[in-house]
Amino acid sequence: MNRKPHPATDLAFCLLIVVIATLLLVGAASLPAPKYDPLGSAAVPRTLAVLILLAAVPIAAGAVLRMVRGTESLPLPWSPAAALRGTVVFAALVVFILAMAWGWATFWVAGTVYVAVSAVLIGGFDWRRFAVSAVGAAILCSLLAVVFSRYFFVNLP
Repeated sequence: MNRKPHPATDLAFCLLIVVIATLLLVGAASLPAPKYDPLGSAAVPRTLAVLILLAAVPIAAGAVLRMVRGTESLPLPWSPAAALRGTVVFAALVVFILAMAWGWATFWVAGTVYVAVSAVLIGGFDWRRFAVSAVGAAILCSLLAVVFSRYFFVNLP
């Protein structure tokens, strides 16, 4: 991608990251104190929140520097088709979460379908893209399920 990012887009993304991290920290605060585990169940969401906040810092700093320096960037990219695709990807995320929460599908199935559908929605339909993303998503979801169950002692649905 050779388009220069617009600072407002990067700052909006960082704001979203801050909201997500805040939700993680608020959710982790309500978890019970550990009895046998030295870290406790809140360690994973707290660590994840800190890591995503740290990942957002260079993006926000770069955006602020571009704004201060007045570096040229293209106008904000927006089109009705892109807005619709973004809305459908977000709706697919909500369906992914609800499918697991309501017991319609396991994490492996829901995650594989979500990643494959999102890849096709974002990149355009192509059988090769669909196949590669479905296989990659199946491998990723399998590995995540194993890591969460064996190392974090969290059984995903």
